[in-house]
Amino acid sequence: MTEFLPVLGTTDDLDDIPGLMSSNEHWQQGMFDGYYSALQKINDPSWRQKGIDWLETVNTNPDTGEQYTNEDTCDDWPSGGSSGGTVTAPSSGL
Repeated sequence: MTEFLPVLGTTDDLDDIPGLMSSNEHWQQGMFDGYYSALQKINDPSWRQKGIDWLETVNTNPDTGEQYTNEDTCDDWPSGGSSGGTVTAPSSGL
């Protein structure tokens, strides 16, 4: 991170990063691939919209008929440490 973030701060275009980092040994080894990929996804309006659409999806509890959105229950996922709901997160391929 201490090598990647300063370079990131020198440009307004993510597409410049590979060229700016090309001589960095850790970049060549792929150590920053995850960070770079995440930034590219966050920068993609269609990817962000898929996440918003998923959060706003209306579901109905089959037992009570109560309607809720994925956003209403995303804090209750079992992976969050609570007894949690059963909402399935969007795939990582979004």
